[in-house]
Amino acid sequence: MKSRTNSRGFTLIEIMIVLAIVGLMAAVAVPSFRGMTQRLRVSSAGREIAMDLALARVKAISSGQSQTVAFVANDNTNCGGSGSWTTTAGKTKCLGENYSGVSFEHSGDPFQLKDKDGNNNDDLIFKSTGGLSNDLAAWNEIGTIYLIGQNGTKMKITVRQYSGLAKLEEGW
Repeated sequence: MKSRTNSRGFTLIEIMIVLAIVGLMAAVAVPSFRGMTQRLRVSSAGREIAMDLALARVKAISSGQSQTVAFVANDNTNCGGSGSWTTTAGKTKCLGENYSGVSFEHSGDPFQLKDKDGNNNDDLIFKSTGGLSNDLAAWNEIGTIYLIGQNGTKMKITVRQYSGLAKLEEGW
């Protein structure tokens, strides 16, 4: 009678089954990673803008002088057509450079910064008190900046007129 020796390793069938399972898991996971990446880009862009707004507010309070953050929906001069904003330090930041696929958008007017007379104003001006000097419409008393990603992820940044505080919210 022949004795069986202990053999080590995996059979070809076992390896093929494991590879098939790994392939199915990857096929399910990759699309969700793409969506997650776009959501993170929109969120990161929103956080950076909110941080720059907070910095402008703090500079206005500490220096006793007004500080302006200017927004451009389609900046062909500095950003190749992508949206941009200029910080209090005079630096222009482009959405397209750091946040691919993210743009300013909301029914043709991505910056809801209308004054009480209904005029558009794409700048936020912080007074030395920390509030906005934009004199926003009384019914609104809030300035809103809208962001959207390629996959439809939406985020808005609202700034209170009297306190100048910025708030990030998902969706519109």
